[in-house]
Amino acid sequence: MATSLSANKYNRKNWESSDFPILCETCLGENPYVRMMKDKYGAECKICQRPFTVFRWCPGQGMRYVRTDICQTCAKLKNVCQKCIFDLEFGVPVQLRDKVLAEAAAKSVTQPKSELNREYFMQMLGDKSNEVQKAISNPEGKGLGSAAIEAAKDKLIKLGRQGPYYKRNAPKICTFWLKGMCKRGEECPYRHEKPTDPDDPLSRQNRRDRYFGTNDPVAEKLWRRVEKMPDKLKAPTDKSVTTLFVKGVGDMVKDGDLNSYFYQFGAISQISIIEKKECAFIQFDRRQDAERAMTEIHGQDVMIGGKRCMIMGYGDVGKGCAFAMRGAGARVTITEIDPICALQACMEGFQVVAIDSVVGEIDIFTSATGNFNIITLEHMKKMKNNAIVGNIGHFDNEIDMAGLEGMAGVTVENIKPQVDRFVFPDGHGVIVLAAGRLLNLGCATGHPSFVMSCSFTNQVLAQLDLLKNWKETKAYKNDVYLLPKALDEKVAALHLPALGAEMTILTQEQADYIGVPTTGPFKGPNYRY
Repeated sequence: MATSLSANKYNRKNWESSDFPILCETCLGENPYVRMMKDKYGAECKICQRPFTVFRWCPGQGMRYVRTDICQTCAKLKNVCQKCIFDLEFGVPVQLRDKVLAEAAAKSVTQPKSELNREYFMQMLGDKSNEVQKAISNPEGKGLGSAAIEAAKDKLIKLGRQGPYYKRNAPKICTFWLKGMCKRGEECPYRHEKPTDPDDPLSRQNRRDRYFGTNDPVAEKLWRRVEKMPDKLKAPTDKSVTTLFVKGVGDMVKDGDLNSYFYQFGAISQISIIEKKECAFIQFDRRQDAERAMTEIHGQDVMIGGKRCMIMGYGDVGKGCAFAMRGAGARVTITEIDPICALQACMEGFQVVAIDSVVGEIDIFTSATGNFNIITLEHMKKMKNNAIVGNIGHFDNEIDMAGLEGMAGVTVENIKPQVDRFVFPDGHGVIVLAAGRLLNLGCATGHPSFVMSCSFTNQVLAQLDLLKNWKETKAYKNDVYLLPKALDEKVAALHLPALGAEMTILTQEQADYIGVPTTGPFKGPNYRY
């Protein structure tokens, strides 16, 4: 008997009724108090054609009204959002998830595409869709699965968006406006703008293709990114092998350093370091711990402890880099042209050198000068194999990237996004971060929320100060001004309670003695912290 809402004979037994939709954070919208309209059996599912409960809502101000397109049973079978049909855990298309996470995707259930078979399938399914959803969303448990599954999950996390993408809910382009026929003006609920590329495959997306994982242009675009990502090492077929080979171990790296780093992957039975070959063997108690360590560290982070690091420039940025590197266990050297900055570096325990005298001994180079041609092509020719070169100072001309990329015989190996290895004709290579541009923007994972709070508070107080000047004080002219010390101190004072700090308050006599107000500012405008 037909289950379709439009059929003459109804079989209401399998019609779906629900109280709340299954949605991703993007489709739900940024308003936590979103109001939804519920229409019981309001439409047919775009996949199985069963009548289901439809929800309609506006995901945010200026956005278009959206609705659920597929029923909850279909959504659970693929663990996808009822509206955008993207995977709920990773935020990627089903086609891409099935390719990368093949073992977990095998646990999903593929529906028949013919109407009669699909109707029988839905009747026999019952509540099993919940079990299927759990199997897909949590393959092998959280963090307890095999190394291959954990590596695939990490890859999907990198490919998916790290947060909600609310632009996806923007109104569609007005086709009448494109033809010059729209007369609604500002009242038109659709966007009045030309498409960036009418022939773009992304403009031809289909719900059924996305659900069944076939011919999805978004998945194909992301898959091209997967192919550029570094391949994972293959574990040896001999299951008795539990030893990991690590190369690039400097003379300052000891057993304790390796043990403290690799113990996070599992219990270690033995560590052997061969200093002449600059390598080490780490033997784990269990095979799966060795595989997980191999998967995690291949093409990923570099252990800084024991490495020789050079910071070029000991200004505000250089000081922060030097102390960060030293805190990570590196042996830090400084290059400087200013004798005062060089004296500061020496008094704080850093060795000041010229780059030409030690260029072949350094493992990590970081330019932070604000000048240009700091690391030249000749320098990179003399560097040791796999030396890391990065810039955190001034745009992209502190490192001679034009000379490096234009040199005949140099080949480029992409290790991972924003990390490239340039191989010289003699066989040695240098690893360049962010193509010589600012690595703190290209390679970083973002600032902590506390740091961003300080920055945004500064900006807001500055705008309020400008508004007060415009309306009341009239103290500012059309010129460039430094942020007043009073505002800097106010930003710090607002954030100190979050750190549990308790401030000492000046008495009026103490304030008069040093010539400052009791509430600040406590330093002159030219004072530098």
